[in-house]
Amino acid sequence: MDDPAEAFPYDFFDQTTGRVGITLSGDEALDTWTLAHELAHAYQWAFDPLAYEAEPSWIHEGLAEYLVYVELGSRDPTAARAFLEHAARETLARGLPFERVFSDVYAASWERTYPVAMLAIALLAREPEGPAKLRAYFRAHGPTHPARALRRVFGFGPRELSQRVERLAHELGGPGSRSRSGVFDRTE
Repeated sequence: MDDPAEAFPYDFFDQTTGRVGITLSGDEALDTWTLAHELAHAYQWAFDPLAYEAEPSWIHEGLAEYLVYVELGSRDPTAARAFLEHAARETLARGLPFERVFSDVYAASWERTYPVAMLAIALLAREPEGPAKLRAYFRAHGPTHPARALRRVFGFGPRELSQRVERLAHELGGPGSRSRSGVFDRTE
């Protein structure tokens, strides 16, 4: 089968060719989100194909979701806020073992990690020098050492990241779903 679209009759990014494919739904918002998500994977891959292959799934999916959030926020901050709050509610509803998501190279049921991974990338991006540290993190870990690289670059490991994400999820996904910290009041 030479055509990845035949093997994957849904939205995909093929890391062997850099090819993106999506199935248009007719819903402009959903199609925009899907295209932005898959193009984010292509961007990550083009930036450094070898690092992309070694990255844990939470980084791939979290960064793709985060870039959708940033893109959405540039056009509609209210919709971006709703997207973030939805990710928080999904994170809480799924009851994922946070620390395992950030420790495993490829978390079991990776598709379940999208919302928690997006919140993690959003938090890391908001750290002092966050974008530069994210780039350093992407380069620092190998296929089996993402937790060690997290500690080296950000100064904390999976356990603290898990705790921070869980606190944020409760704050954003709780009654009223309005952040009291103001962390995500602006998009960049």
